Amino acid sequence: MNAYTRDVDDVISPTAVCLIGVGGAGCKVLRALDDTETSGVRRIAMHTDASLADAGGAANLIHLDGGVLPGVGTGGDAATGREAAEQSANAIRAAVSGSRCVFVCAGLGGGTGGGAAPIVASLAREQGAFVAGIAILPFDFEGANRAATARTALDALAAQCDLVLVLENQHMTPPPKAKAGLAESFAAADQMIGRAISAILRIATRPGLIRLGLDDLAAVLGTGSSRCAFGTGTAAGRERGGKALREALACPLIGGGDVLQQVGTCLVHLCVGEDVPVREIESVMEQVAHHVSARARLHFGVSIDPAMKQSLAITIIGSTRDAATQTRTGINDVSFHTPGIDETSPETLRHHEEHEQASAASVSHDDPPELPFHDVSTAAAVPREPDSLPAMAMDAPAPHEVEPAETPRARVKLGIKGLGEQSELSLDSVPRGRFDGHEPNLIDGEDLDLPPFLRLRK
Repeated sequence: MNAYTRDVDDVISPTAVCLIGVGGAGCKVLRALDDTETSGVRRIAMHTDASLADAGGAANLIHLDGGVLPGVGTGGDAATGREAAEQSANAIRAAVSGSRCVFVCAGLGGGTGGGAAPIVASLAREQGAFVAGIAILPFDFEGANRAATARTALDALAAQCDLVLVLENQHMTPPPKAKAGLAESFAAADQMIGRAISAILRIATRPGLIRLGLDDLAAVLGTGSSRCAFGTGTAAGRERGGKALREALACPLIGGGDVLQQVGTCLVHLCVGEDVPVREIESVMEQVAHHVSARARLHFGVSIDPAMKQSLAITIIGSTRDAATQTRTGINDVSFHTPGIDETSPETLRHHEEHEQASAASVSHDDPPELPFHDVSTAAAVPREPDSLPAMAMDAPAPHEVEPAETPRARVKLGIKGLGEQSELSLDSVPRGRFDGHEPNLIDGEDLDLPPFLRLRK
């Protein structure tokens, strides 16, 4: 992430802001911008197709060619668009030189936008600018190939930006216009993108009583890891606050305010004239609180613009994760899964479970029989009954009743006591001298042939 330090009283001059439209979609967005909102901002159109580079009516035109292309576009090849931008690097550096904030707006499904936009952002970052990406994702009907190109390009763009505002064409057409023609649908999307850019420019370039800066925008939007909830509205006259809020909530990217219940972070910015009452701002924020989740982290700011006079403009930007982006982990660690079955998909889990069951079945016949379980916690306290003996002991043939055998030590008789022929242990034998080899002279069990001290030792 590009380091950026904000002074509380710092306001970026519009002349220090550069707005770049890359590719066909980016150049068309330049045309949709309100000139009053972008007064003083430098607009630059960049395209590989020389005939389309002036579509945005920008003062500066850069033909991305560098000898790579004959001026007829990339044919949808992002690699060609990237190479064309790399070959035009010097012209891009000169265009963004001196800018404090650079907006790179591109439709990422095409070859020029998907390939060149990340290079443009990287070159602007080299110049020390705060880089904001405006990423436009294609309609669903444009096909899986363009969707895959856009997702890959979003990864590359996010790696070079301080924040990325992700706008999906599919969600920018209002429901009443669902049956509108193709041209009208694209025009509605371009208009919504233009309003989003104008709103962000108001936040960045207007002085604030309660200041919001680019770092607040970065905290809310991150770099494309969240789905964007965006709405803006302007109203004048009585109850202007409520009217502006209703217009903002009617924006298709907010969907009547239901999406705001799911956001984790939310930015609310008011742009008003110099004479707005404090109670009116309080009233607007009380109404906003009914739509934003109580768990959401709120960034709030108020900017003063004398040109607003009796008008009030409100901008609401929120971010919430969805299934398509929840694998993305952070600002500088951005990645999407490649197409295919996800590691945690139901198909993968079911295959894993079937594999485990098959493995268990293949080894079950080799396993030893399960031993009977005995609770040892009460074994010492309960006397053992005869029928609880193991079957091995119960089935053994019963021999003649004999008394319990004595231990070997109890059966050993030392000395000369016993019946029959006398035998002695070598441990107790003593030299008999001249009587050796003769029968001992025994009286009352004592060997009189032994000296008295030996007989006493016995």
